[in-house]
Order: sequence, then structure tokens, then C-alpha cells
Amino acid sequence: MNWKTANTKENFFNSTLYTWITKRFIIVTVILITGSLGTLLGWILFAPTQLIHFTKTEKNVSRDEQWKIDTWSLMKFYFERHEAFVRLLDTGEVSPLTEIYAAEGNKFTSINDVRIAKICPTQVDFYSKDAHIFWASRNQYLLQQSSDGSEFLTILAGSYAGAKTTLHQGKTFDAVIDSRTIVDSNPIRLDRSAGLMSAYMQRKGIESLTDPSNGHFIGYGYNTGDIDKDGTDDFILGDEIYLSSLLKHKDFSSGLNVGRNSIFLKTERGVVIAKLTSQSVELLSLDTAENIIRLNEKINISNIESQIDRSGPYSIFPLPDINHDGQEDFAIKLNDAIVIFLSPYSATDKSKLIWLTGVEKGFLLIGGFADYDQDGLMDFWVSQPQRLGPGSEKRFGWASLFLAKEIQSKNISPILISDIAKFTLIGSAQFSDYDGIGTSVSLRSGDTNGDGLPDFSISGHRHLNEAGVMFLVNGKDIMRLPAMTVTDLRIAKIKGGVMTQLAAPYFHMDAFDWNNDGYADIVVNADNDGCSGVSAGAIHVVSGKEIWNRFIQTKKYKR
Repeated sequence: MNWKTANTKENFFNSTLYTWITKRFIIVTVILITGSLGTLLGWILFAPTQLIHFTKTEKNVSRDEQWKIDTWSLMKFYFERHEAFVRLLDTGEVSPLTEIYAAEGNKFTSINDVRIAKICPTQVDFYSKDAHIFWASRNQYLLQQSSDGSEFLTILAGSYAGAKTTLHQGKTFDAVIDSRTIVDSNPIRLDRSAGLMSAYMQRKGIESLTDPSNGHFIGYGYNTGDIDKDGTDDFILGDEIYLSSLLKHKDFSSGLNVGRNSIFLKTERGVVIAKLTSQSVELLSLDTAENIIRLNEKINISNIESQIDRSGPYSIFPLPDINHDGQEDFAIKLNDAIVIFLSPYSATDKSKLIWLTGVEKGFLLIGGFADYDQDGLMDFWVSQPQRLGPGSEKRFGWASLFLAKEIQSKNISPILISDIAKFTLIGSAQFSDYDGIGTSVSLRSGDTNGDGLPDFSISGHRHLNEAGVMFLVNGKDIMRLPAMTVTDLRIAKIKGGVMTQLAAPYFHMDAFDWNNDGYADIVVNADNDGCSGVSAGAIHVVSGKEIWNRFIQTKKYKR
């Protein structure tokens, strides 16, 4: 065809370009009709991550116009990935964008096959810039005592409110979920938003719930604790502490300011807040009579202030009672080390400080508290995802277990992590082409197989070409081996649905027996699940017992 003649309307519609556009339009239409709209648009419109060069906001561009610009910018990246999965599922054709899922997916149990319950936000069948965007992408877990003395779990689950504000318009959907009321394995849709996050953002803005270094949503604090001594855990949202009693009355007007980088600790004073400031750690308590926060003690850390790593979502971390004095300890993440503060806390007494080296700057989590060696002391895990970056070196994350008695026995600091770790789990390129393991951990480790020992679960949020996975390691293997890779046949593996991104940062729960069968179960979210509409998100409750039963049936592992 002579392209010089294509300047008229008639010639244009007879051109090869028009034929190409028409074919592409038909392909897109077929994909939408086959039911892929939910996942496709969810990824296109609301993906909260990474690897995308967003279009810069131009001057005098309205919010709606900017929303369209950001939306179509994301479409360029995500459409080809979803289209590749449509081809894989319909025809079996494998492309570079689906090759890991196609080759390795059969080694994983589908989360739908071991599910106890699935919890979704209220249904929205069209894209309306509504609040059901990656719901439950950040959760807070409150373990509480019922009137009969039994334990139950309350989940605070909120939608994503970070990254590109124009995509979600600053709206949120959050919910307060009582484990005693959720028993159906079919999707259960919640009828309304609790309004906690919305009320907070109206007062303080979206920026108050995001990481200033990258715009990622943080939302809830690192852990929970009963600071008002009423028998139920309280929690931190943004930089404010909220008492769990408010959840019953839906009173979300305001909380007491404690600062974002704050954690709960059990001490001789009861539960206190350890707040990291620029040059100190302040220990705060709640005066229930006056309903104010009081300063109990200030620990000067000016000697390490310049070394504190503030690039990750959290810089201060709770620890179990390592030195067995009845008080929980804490740690601060430095650029290349972790400093453990043993109670009674001091920044100058060398006998109260332990330096663990061998970590990198950036994202790090501490959790998995449990007594793995059955000596009466609580042990803990450290994980670093080590996502892929530029260059030839490819690492896929690690998580190491540290025994409290081993840390106590070391009188010389610093200590290289690899020299003191009891067990290390190592990620693998076999299951991932992007992220490493460890973007999500459980703060408490549970016994999922009923053998009396705690097990360990950890996520690969964007493994299997964005399906997301969970790895579950048997406690017996943890105690008898120095290391394993996630490819090991003795590790149970659970996968999310296609491109649903199972187990978003930063926490899941594996230390609560949801269905009272004697086994700890796992509560985990899927960012991109479309059970209630376009990328609405969902929470899955999966049976620890059923995971191991199905795993044993493969005859690849014996207890």
C-alpha cells in the first residue's frame, strides 16, 4: 500500500493500520467476554507496585484526566501479561511471561483446595474508582479472649491507599472481622466499610499512611498489645494508637498520637509503647484515668542515630523475651546490622546490646516467635526478600531462625548472622522471576501439622508469574537441618490464583486454630483477587491440617 495516500478518511479505513487495530480490538473483546475483566483491569488499574515508570503529572491536568493517563500507562505493562495467561489457559501455549507458572505450578497446592473460608468486600461489578482496591492488602491481627475464656481472632483489614493517589481517589474499604462469625468456605462478602481508615485519612491525609521514600502503603503498626489492660489487644493505625474497645462502638474519631515507628512491648510496667524518634527510643504508657500517653523512660541512641535504616517500612521491631527476665526485648534495623536491646534497655551497656551483622539496607521483617527448641524461651526469625535489581547478581531472599539461648551465650559483638542462625530458608529462581521470599511473615508461629512443634510459613508475593505463593516448613526439619531451599520436596507449597498476588506485605497469621480442629490455620490475603469485582482483593483462611494431609498424599514427604 502507498502510505502517502493514507491522509484521507476513506483511505485510512482501508489501510493495513485499520485492519491491525480491528484485530486487536476483537482480541480484547473476546478476552473481556471470557471473564477475564476482573483480573485484567485490576492489574491494569490498581497494581500498587513497581517496575513501572509512571507518567508524570502535567500542570493544569484534572484529577480525572490524570487518572486516565496513569491507567493507560499501567495498561501497557500489564495487558501483555494477562493476555499471555489467557493463551496459556486456553491453548496451553507458554510464553516467557507464563513459563514459571506453567513449569512449576503443578508442584503447589491451590489455595482453593485447602480453604476454610474466603472473605471479600462488598460486590462491585463495574469499575467505578470505588474503594474496593486491593482490599486486605494490609491486615492487623488481634487475638482476644471471649467471655468463656476461649481465644478468638479479630482481623482489621483495609484496602491499599498508597502509590498513585489518582488511581484509588483516596478511598478505602476496611472491615473488622470476627473469626467466630466466618465459617463458610464459599466467598462471604462484607456489607459495609468500617470507616476507620477513611476517618483517619480525612484528618491526616493519605500521605500519613504511606512510606515517604517510595509511596507504598503502610497503614497499620508492626504488632499489637493490650495497653489498657482490658484483656484484648490494641493496635496502631498510622501514628495513632487505638483501643480495641472502640471497635465495638465504631468510635474512630481519633486515637492517641504515638508516632508511626512504634511497637508494643510487655514489660514490668505492663504493656508499653516503644517509640523510635530521631535520637532516642521512648517508652510510653497509657494513663487510663486521664486517657493520655505518658513518657516512662527515654533511651538515648544518638550514638547509632546516623546509622538507622529508614528506607524500609519499619525501623524498630518487637522481639520475644530473649534473656528470660520477664520483659520483651526489641531491635533497631541499621543500614548493615540489627541492634538488639535486651531489658533493662540501654544504648551504652555492652552487656545489653547485641549486634547482628550480615543484613542489607532496606526491607527486613522480624517475626515467627515461638519456642522451637522447647527450652522455655521464645525464638525468632529474620527475613529479607532481596528483590531483584539491576546487574547480574540474582538473589531470591532468605529467612533465618535464631534461638534465644544461642544469642544469650554470645558475649562478643558483632555477630555475623550466618554464624548464629539455627536454620536458614533460601529462595530460588525456580519459582520466581522478580521477588524473593519473605515479604510477609507471621509474628507468631503455629503448629500447623499437630506434632507439637511450631512450623514456619513465609510468602513469595509475586512468585509463579504473579500468582503468589506460601511456603510451609515442618518444625522437625527446621530443628534437624541447617538450611533448605524452597524447592525442597519436604516443604509444603500453596499457590494463589492466576495473578492474584497471594500474601502481600507485611503480615499473615498462622498461629490461630480457626475451625477448632486442633491444628493452627493460616490467614492470608490475595491482593488482586476479583471475587467482588475489579481487583477487589480477598482474605483466605486455609486449613493447616488439610495442607499437610494433601502434601503427604503426594508421597513425597513422610512425617
